[in-house]
Amino acid sequence: GSLDNTLRLWDLRTGACLRILKGHEDWVRSVAISPDGRYALSGSHDRNLRLWDLRTGECQHILKGHEDWVSSVAFSPDSRYALSGSHDNTLHLWEFDWGYEFPAEVDWGEGATPYLEIFLTLHTPYGPDDIIRQGKPLWTDEDFAQLLHELSLRGYGWLRPAGVMRKLSALAATREGNGLGPSAGGMFTKPRLDAAEDLAAMHCVCCGQRFPAADLNAVGFCSDCQKYVGRKPDGDEQGSWWKRLTGRHV
Repeated sequence: GSLDNTLRLWDLRTGACLRILKGHEDWVRSVAISPDGRYALSGSHDRNLRLWDLRTGECQHILKGHEDWVSSVAFSPDSRYALSGSHDNTLHLWEFDWGYEFPAEVDWGEGATPYLEIFLTLHTPYGPDDIIRQGKPLWTDEDFAQLLHELSLRGYGWLRPAGVMRKLSALAATREGNGLGPSAGGMFTKPRLDAAEDLAAMHCVCCGQRFPAADLNAVGFCSDCQKYVGRKPDGDEQGSWWKRLTGRHV
């Protein structure tokens, strides 16, 4: 959201601007994206909220009611409600009637794979150094139930639990032995290196994803756990997410 009264949707992998959303009559103060990633809600100095379809860039609704500029907006986890805060000292609770027709149940949808990858990363035990995750991912029935709930909030409530479990087990099998499986992509495209191959290699201390040090000359996202990472060009010893294999923070 910007002082130029627009919103911009960015592709974080390429840095390209995908859409420019126009409609507000004053600068945009706050933006929230729905849990399923399909919609955005914006609050503006023009006292209005706008609901945007990110697939088309079209404004679906204009929500009016505040008497001063809208300073904050948020979706509920199920996208049924939104909450807005304003300089008029009030909060407004909005209810959406999406009229959404769920697809027929299927065993699997490839769009849900990143959520399973993140789930497996977070349920892979830490190795002896308590930094890198390695070994067989482990989860309980409660963990799996929470995953299904999370998928439903992300627009995948039509996936059959049995199909999700089969896909989860298949992905987990690729990680056994070496911990994390091959990266599904991301800003860093080079393969992970062993310490013997590159002593300056770096890894994410959250999930263990490993990259050549040369890849981290700017900012990006770890392609396994999606954590934000960064490294200053001058290589000063600051930062908490990334660490050299030698133990030095960067």
